[in-house]
Amino acid sequence: MDKRGIDVSSWQGVIDWDAVKSSGVEFAILRSSFGSPSPSQVDNQFYNNVKGAQAAGIPIGAYHYGYAVTEEEARNEAGFFLDTVKGIRFEYPLYYDVEDSATMWSLDRDTLTKVIRAFCETVEKAGYYVGIYASLNWLTNKFYPDQLPYDVWVAQYYSEDQYDGHHGMWQYTSGGTVGGIAGKVDMNIAYRDFPKLIKDKGLNGWGSGESGGSGGSEEGSGGERDDRLGIGHCVADVLNVRSGPGTDYPVVYQISTGNMVDVLKISENGWLQINCLHGVGWCAAQYIQWSPFESQQPPIGIGRCTADVLNVRTGSGLDYPAAFQLSQGNMVDVLTASGQWLQINCLLGSGWCASQYIDWFRTNLQVPAIGVGKCTADVLNIRSGPATDLSVLFTISEGNMVDVLEDNGRGWLRIRCLLGTGWCSAQYIDWSRHDK
Repeated sequence: MDKRGIDVSSWQGVIDWDAVKSSGVEFAILRSSFGSPSPSQVDNQFYNNVKGAQAAGIPIGAYHYGYAVTEEEARNEAGFFLDTVKGIRFEYPLYYDVEDSATMWSLDRDTLTKVIRAFCETVEKAGYYVGIYASLNWLTNKFYPDQLPYDVWVAQYYSEDQYDGHHGMWQYTSGGTVGGIAGKVDMNIAYRDFPKLIKDKGLNGWGSGESGGSGGSEEGSGGERDDRLGIGHCVADVLNVRSGPGTDYPVVYQISTGNMVDVLKISENGWLQINCLHGVGWCAAQYIQWSPFESQQPPIGIGRCTADVLNVRTGSGLDYPAAFQLSQGNMVDVLTASGQWLQINCLLGSGWCASQYIDWFRTNLQVPAIGVGKCTADVLNIRSGPATDLSVLFTISEGNMVDVLEDNGRGWLRIRCLLGTGWCSAQYIDWSRHDK
């Protein structure tokens, strides 16, 4: 049975994924990255979209927008793509987006075909179900899709799908509208049951024959990972990874800022044995920000970034280096609050950031919430009881997130946020119940 879905990137801004789900969207393909390896080339909404879509129960795939004009560049882009998606499980394919008119268009058909093959082979060998995204024009005139044994996602904005080559998905418009997304969005039809196909083959991070869900096997593209001590990311601009735990061992490869790694061992001299896309090796522990699995504490709250760009640092102060950056709207778990700093965890990793740029509320309090919402007023008074003649305890601002603890049925809500607990007019809180 055909399924209808969307593909999105940072161009769609912050997405309300629950509303997207309610609109009938059955899957989403998310842009992860574009071009050559660099932290700035990761789509600034990718990890937020992964978390939001998965929380809403929407199956996902991903795509990388290509610029490569040589096979070597394509393999480098593929490595970057794999680093970006590492640790995430996908029910839909990982696609190479072939459409850039400023770079790829100048290539002849043979060369572009080889470039695409180099990218797709690299991703496929890492244990993923791979596809190619291209327009009908490019598929017909710019490369040889019949020489590439990969699934095709064709873009053709017409009343019917006219591509007669093998393909599993059709992008039929760029002007769709979906609840939870401001502006236009690409709409697609998937012809194949990709989730079953991918899970049955044990690809995209799923163990062979795994039925799905948040649990199950930890076996991914790199095989068994039961021996991992933890997971982390590189905080150096360029980090030498060596064949043994010391500078007298030869360099086997290099990683850069933001590259994700599995931590396998700790040597007596403080070096870490790591595993990543490039293989297993040793590096100085000071350049890897990581958390042991056994020490990862449950979050004390949840929040979102309010800054355009927010540095997340290796420690609680400006003198610590930035490990990665968040963008406005990115969701985080709050692990620790210490003065003006928060220790947070997200899909990019763990670190510390200034608390003033995270709008958050505590979730581990004893009083259960009946729902969650956000303030819609410029300034909203929170009072000691459900009446305007009662004292104001504090105020919250537009966009502040709250737990809803009680609805008295007469236009007042008892809410909880970082500043405390109190009552406010229900008309200024956009909220939904947990049981709906």
